Amino acid sequence: MNNPNKYRKQERIGRMRDSIDILYKTETTDAYGERVETWATLATVFAMMQQSATSNEAIQAGQETAQQETRYTIRYRNDVNETNRVAHNGRTFDIESVTYSNDMQFVTLGCRQIKQA
Repeated sequence: MNNPNKYRKQERIGRMRDSIDILYKTETTDAYGERVETWATLATVFAMMQQSATSNEAIQAGQETAQQETRYTIRYRNDVNETNRVAHNGRTFDIESVTYSNDMQFVTLGCRQIKQA
């Protein structure tokens, strides 16, 4: 019996053209002995990027900010969660959701970049 998703999987892999860095939070000590929160690279992977057609504007802490939703689909990894970040083309995104495909071949990262206006 033929698998109807066989070609879809290959097609999706072929669209993974964007190189992204998955970041995790670390703490280091600066020259004064104080703890400093930094982000280190967990992995560099290829991803398929999908941006939302619209961007939302919100007011946070008295400042207007522009928000845009972006989804990255990567090959399956079990070490990515909502505490990580994604860095792509000089921009940093917070991961808001992690969704695994039914066949455990792919992971979709729902991300949001917040730009201060």
